[in-house]
Amino acid sequence: MSLENLYEGVSQFDGFNECQLYDDNTKDSGFSDSVSNFRDLIHSPLLLDHDAETLMCFSPSEDKEIPTRCWSAKRTREGSSTESTPSQGTTLALKRLKLFDRENDENVKKCVEKSSDDQDLIGDFSKACCLPVMSGDHPDLKTISVETMRNLITGVYDRALSSYRVIDSRYPYEFAGGHIRGAVNIHTKEECQKLLEEPRKSKEERHVLIFHCEFSKERGPNMYRHLRQMDRLKNGENYPELCHPEVYILDGGYKRFFERHSDLCEPSAYKPMLHPEHEQDLRHFRKKSRTGEREMRSKKVIRRNLSQDY
Repeated sequence: MSLENLYEGVSQFDGFNECQLYDDNTKDSGFSDSVSNFRDLIHSPLLLDHDAETLMCFSPSEDKEIPTRCWSAKRTREGSSTESTPSQGTTLALKRLKLFDRENDENVKKCVEKSSDDQDLIGDFSKACCLPVMSGDHPDLKTISVETMRNLITGVYDRALSSYRVIDSRYPYEFAGGHIRGAVNIHTKEECQKLLEEPRKSKEERHVLIFHCEFSKERGPNMYRHLRQMDRLKNGENYPELCHPEVYILDGGYKRFFERHSDLCEPSAYKPMLHPEHEQDLRHFRKKSRTGEREMRSKKVIRRNLSQDY
């Protein structure tokens, strides 16, 4: 049935003129443009979220309240629509809106402005990075060179730091085939999140994390970003406080470090991810990684469904 036929059929329905095309609570139709009749309504584009056809109704009050209702129109196999909970992106956006609506709003703004003016501040904007940073492949991450990593291992920064940890995000068979002295192997996001369960350390002390993978192109940076995202959510009530405010990514990854400082690797060897003897291991860990990602997304959906604090 065409849209025009649908309009003609509905317009003949008794009481159509009295049909409300907006929500009683929000007085918002959920469409991008205001519409005056059903003919305009059926042609009006929906406001779409990035992963669902999301309709959001915002409160008309002037005190900048967060949205009073949001939902996603999900299509079933029969083509009908059912109401579901907000998408992950929408939920995170609402949490950010709530964050900036708190009493520390001015403090948050000052922190953001301060971080924009000084790119060398650590994650909680409290002080400058103690390690020299460089421009790398990931502008959003603090990057250090392999020479800085060598100086860190050999004790050049011992007076400036209380402790440091090198997080190797490669697969276990790569790690066993050679890794930076003292590094720990964390290759799943579940293991990474356990770093947030550690006892909080004094703010006066400097504790540093350095992530890397084979080339520091994907796995290491993604693990770094995941830790920072989870850290922000955990400390959302006390923004910009973080459990791990000082985190870096190693430029060039293990490959570049091994090429220049193999004497600081244990064992002094380099096994690439695509090593022909480990094709089965590669398939296993990639499958495990994808399964873990799906499970984490499912847990997030369950928590989102149970939570009413948007």
